Amino acid sequence: MKKFNQNFFFIIFVLLCVLVLFSFVSAVDYDERGGTDLSFLNEIFKILSFPSLTLFSSVFGHSQTGFVTGLLLNISIYSFLAERIYTFIKLKRSNRKNSIEE
Repeated sequence: MKKFNQNFFFIIFVLLCVLVLFSFVSAVDYDERGGTDLSFLNEIFKILSFPSLTLFSSVFGHSQTGFVTGLLLNISIYSFLAERIYTFIKLKRSNRKNSIEE
């Protein structure tokens, strides 16, 4: 892995943690009350709980610790993917600028 951008990874990780917190609260509210104006956050929680909580619910879904571990694993995966995409685009742009200048 060339040029892993730790700062970008950390920023995305924190932003996704905040998004998961709000979407989890919205999902709980949706389950208890039957719906809210912020139902899109409920759908975001379904996306952010994939893959570990969706595919491996028998492993991560039985305790609070497992649930939080699964969410943190998902956030780490999404943060890593976002960082790799960001770095790839950044490298492609710098290569394109270098080839144009030559």
